[in-house]
This record gives sequence, structure tokens and C-alpha cells, in this order.
Amino acid sequence: MKTFRLRIGYLPFPDCLYRELSVPENVSLDSLGYAILLAFEARCNKLYSYRFGNRKVVSRIDYPLAKSLDDSYELDSECMLSSFGLEKGTHFSFFYGRGSSIQFDVLVEAVEEGESDGKIHILSGKGAGIIEDNRHILDYYLENEKDDYLYSPMIGRKVKKEDFFGLDFSNYDAKAGERRMVALFEEVQRNYREATPMLPCN
Repeated sequence: MKTFRLRIGYLPFPDCLYRELSVPENVSLDSLGYAILLAFEARCNKLYSYRFGNRKVVSRIDYPLAKSLDDSYELDSECMLSSFGLEKGTHFSFFYGRGSSIQFDVLVEAVEEGESDGKIHILSGKGAGIIEDNRHILDYYLENEKDDYLYSPMIGRKVKKEDFFGLDFSNYDAKAGERRMVALFEEVQRNYREATPMLPCN
């Protein structure tokens, strides 16, 4: 079985906030989507989608509306990662949320042959998470992460970098992240699958 080593980088700062995942080729894109969101500490309460070149894949919540607007959209639970002809060096995109979506660049770092336990694993990463409701503040932090002091709009003055969020952005514990992913995976899967699909407007 093939296993893909994926590096998922938060844009526009993919080297400041990223995760590396080991993903078996037979994983569906809905399962991969849940894993990516959990790996980045997302709340998992927004729509998500993929772009593989000209191929567009969405979750079942958004599928009816997307399909009514553009018949080329595909359903994530029906797409296996292996069906996209991925090779080492291939890039594709993952989006979380509508409008000003949070975007991730996904790079295939390696394609490995051999035995696999068939599960998704977190190999490494950097950064605490996406902090989705304060994206502009997160971007400011990542843009200036080399500075010792950062201006805090909540306090109105500069503070030490480690006090800016109260989170550790310099280190990432992959084992702890994987434990959280495993613990919450079924709950997130159930929430997305039980959510009412968005219907086309009349």
C-alpha cells in the first residue's frame, strides 16, 4: 500500500504554522478533512473544500448547492486520495470556511510503499493552531514572530511574545496532537455527516 507524507501549511505563512501527516492512499477526502482540521485545533464547525488543479471537491453539507451551481463539483466522501494521481512534489489546496476562507497549501513530500496500519498519523508540526476567530491577529503574530515584543490590540501596548496569545507557537507536540485527533475524530465525523445539507435557492 502507498502512504503519502503530506505537509499542510497555513497560508500565507506555511513555514510558521504547519503539520506533517502520514496518510494511507485509500483514505477518503472527508476523513482527511477531519484529520487536517483536528490537527490544527479547528472548531470543525465550518464548511471545507479541496482544489486539485481543476477538480473541486466539497463536503456533503455544501454539495447540493455547489452541484446546482457547477456540475463539476465532487463529493468528498466518494473521493479517495489515491484517485488524484499524486506524486512527490504535487501541491493541492484545502479551504476551511466561506468568504475569506482559511487556506492551506498541501504538499506531497513523499510517496512510500510498504506496510501500513491504514490510519492517519501526525508526524510533526509547528505552531499552536489556527485560532480561526482571530485570524488577522494570528497573521500579525506569524508575520512578526521573530520579534521579542508584539503590539497587543487587546491591551493597547507591546507585550512579550510569549504573553501575546498565552500559547506556545514555537513548539508542537505531535503525539499530543495525534491523541486529540483520535479522541475527537468520530465526534467530528458524526457532526459533519448529521449536519443539514445546504439546499439550492429557489
